[in-house]
Amino acid sequence: MPEIKVDLARVTYPGILEVVAPIIPGSILAIGTLVLSPQAASKILSIPFLGYRSKLITAVFASYVAGLLLYLLLNYVTYFIGYLLGGALAKRPLGSRMFGPPPAPWRYGWWRRAARKLIGPDLAPSTDEPYIKDLHDKSLAEANAITDPVTREERLRFVHDFFFPKNVADNEWYWWYVILNEYFRKPEWWAPPARYFLSMVHSASWAVILLMLINHRHHWLAWSLCALGLLFGNVGSWFADGAYGPDPHGVAQTAKILRLLRPKPDDAKTK
Repeated sequence: MPEIKVDLARVTYPGILEVVAPIIPGSILAIGTLVLSPQAASKILSIPFLGYRSKLITAVFASYVAGLLLYLLLNYVTYFIGYLLGGALAKRPLGSRMFGPPPAPWRYGWWRRAARKLIGPDLAPSTDEPYIKDLHDKSLAEANAITDPVTREERLRFVHDFFFPKNVADNEWYWWYVILNEYFRKPEWWAPPARYFLSMVHSASWAVILLMLINHRHHWLAWSLCALGLLFGNVGSWFADGAYGPDPHGVAQTAKILRLLRPKPDDAKTK
């Protein structure tokens, strides 16, 4: 038998909350069904071939699965709606003025030069020069407008050879930015995971709404609290880490790279 080892040092506070989060909406659905629909609850609990403990375990497991399905469904739907709204708003003049284009730290020359030193010449992309799509499209249009076929083919070949390596390198730099984000990420046990708490509020509000709709039992106070929960849950989850994430311009990541390449005197003292 292979030896199974459990490394508790790898368990993080957000990871625990991911497991615990479905308990809240699942408990609301279970308790709400017992209170608002006792007949349905009695039918479920009166299964003849199950004992008392088996019924209790089955009820707890069913409530957790129901809460998990609701929790996952709402998270995906909320993210999808936020993605659609963000894309639609970005196309509007007001939205583009408010938010502007999303930052792309991997396209900054200073970030690429620092990252290249850390990654090394064997793994780094071929060039640090930026890829400018508008200039590429303009050059293609000018090349296609040439009437002489020989000159047009030569010009198109030149445009391809000039822009294609930059386009490939731009995509590679993006993935290196993502990789370095993961490389520098340090899970913290007691970091306040605001998005998880907001997801709990959001899923709990929907659990109460489902109970009211299924059982045709409504109350203005419950609807008011659920509306607040949906508002803070939806909007808060969209902006839990800021509009573009915790480090939109890659400054913090570049500072970490520099500290690895050129340690400060204070760093040696703290080790």
